[in-house]
Amino acid sequence: MKWLVSTVPSIDQTQIQHKLAQWDATLDNEMPPVKMDTGEQVFEVEGPPTLPELASHDESIVSVAPNAEIELFSRF
Repeated sequence: MKWLVSTVPSIDQTQIQHKLAQWDATLDNEMPPVKMDTGEQVFEVEGPPTLPELASHDESIVSVAPNAEIELFSRF
């Protein structure tokens, strides 16, 4: 399942990769996180359906939300 994981700004990409590995999750791409106006940063993650519950005890994780990518298809 694809997720958007918001973290505190002090977490770097290597640290989030280690955290995700504990929960059988990985970064969905190698792109840097998206910085938010709130000071949080958002990583695209692929992980189990239970990821929100698994990450809920980690103080560096602000939120875990489903990543709803919209794909547009055109027919000719």
